[in-house]
Amino acid sequence: MISEGKLKFYLYNLDSLENQIKNMESDIIDTGQIGLKAWLKSRHHYIGTIENQAIILAESKELNRLKKLKKDLEGSLENIKINYPYIFEFIKLKYFEKNKSIDIKQKLNIEYAEQEQYDLRAISLISNYLENKYIALFLFLKGSR
Repeated sequence: MISEGKLKFYLYNLDSLENQIKNMESDIIDTGQIGLKAWLKSRHHYIGTIENQAIILAESKELNRLKKLKKDLEGSLENIKINYPYIFEFIKLKYFEKNKSIDIKQKLNIEYAEQEQYDLRAISLISNYLENKYIALFLFLKGSR
């Protein structure tokens, strides 16, 4: 499971996570660029072909982990947006727009002490969503054997 600190880090950097994914994909594709001579040789040895680039993209564990994490975080945020709109507004202001406590107090009329409770509740909701999703996946995989 993701720790509270890492979860907050990913929330603060959700936008840059998409850029990191694109950069990793681009790096994989760029390292697979080959010249004509090497391409002709690869026709017989299956090295550096476009198919291999696609395989490397599909099998990159770090890339797949980041894509899954981003998708899961977005799913949990969508769930919070629907079921807990006020907490979603808090998350948006604190993590996405990176507002200070005083700005959050002015915009949402939430005292400083309450903001800590909102933050704990938000992180708890995201953690529970992710945990339930992983448990459901585990049970599905266990039952399909």
